Amino acid sequence: MADSQLSMNFWAEAMYSSAHIKNRIKSSAYGKTLYELWYRRRPNIKYMKRFGCIAYILNKERLRNKFEPKTLKGIFLGYADNNTYRV
Repeated sequence: MADSQLSMNFWAEAMYSSAHIKNRIKSSAYGKTLYELWYRRRPNIKYMKRFGCIAYILNKERLRNKFEPKTLKGIFLGYADNNTYRV
């Protein structure tokens, strides 16, 4: 939270994101990740991003002017359940 310079209103999002990451880090007690113990396969961690970084979202409005931007600027807040990011 301190590194991202976000307000404390996003504390719950930070906790949800940290739990997601913790489940994909190797446990010293088991020698495997908790994700690996549950699903019996290694987790993919290539999609992970830094909490609070700038993220760009594709603007899918059909009635967009020719000179309007194609993306909207936001802040990365974590991971959703359906393999998407929370911005």
